[in-house]
Amino acid sequence: MTHFVDIGSRRELFVDGYMIDNLHDAALKLHAPQRREVVFQIQGPIENACTGCFNFTVVDDGHHLYYRGFYPIGQHHGDRATSQTTHLALSADGTHFERPSLGLIEFSGSTDNNIVYQGLAGHNLCVFRDNNPQAPAEQRFKAVGGVGKDSLFGFYSADGKSWQRLQDEPLDVT
Repeated sequence: MTHFVDIGSRRELFVDGYMIDNLHDAALKLHAPQRREVVFQIQGPIENACTGCFNFTVVDDGHHLYYRGFYPIGQHHGDRATSQTTHLALSADGTHFERPSLGLIEFSGSTDNNIVYQGLAGHNLCVFRDNNPQAPAEQRFKAVGGVGKDSLFGFYSADGKSWQRLQDEPLDVT
């Protein structure tokens, strides 16, 4: 069955035949990954073995990398711990990242860190930039975070650094 998908001027990655009508004298080929330089490594103690949910967003001035931090690790701490943090690393080229000292969230007595959110609602915070020209400037960035159904929260930010909850109660995901 032939179908038409209008992709406009977007680039599309062809990984299957969904948007390909035919491959006359052509073939899909998946190249093997090649090990290159290390782009980003977690650093302790707040960035540790529990760090995860890396989220990459392209912005005007480069790239934002959001990721989860967690400290301290222990049997009484886990996915529902309020000490969880969301961090931000910045890059101009998508390869070399820096951890800015944002001064936004106090952790272990200091604001000299790259934490943009702390708390259960920020668990595995997934960020995206809203490119809709109708979106308000203060909601240029949006995110969702939490620990599951009935505990997912919406967020917004003008700069991708200072976050506000969309509403006090969890999102309705029914």
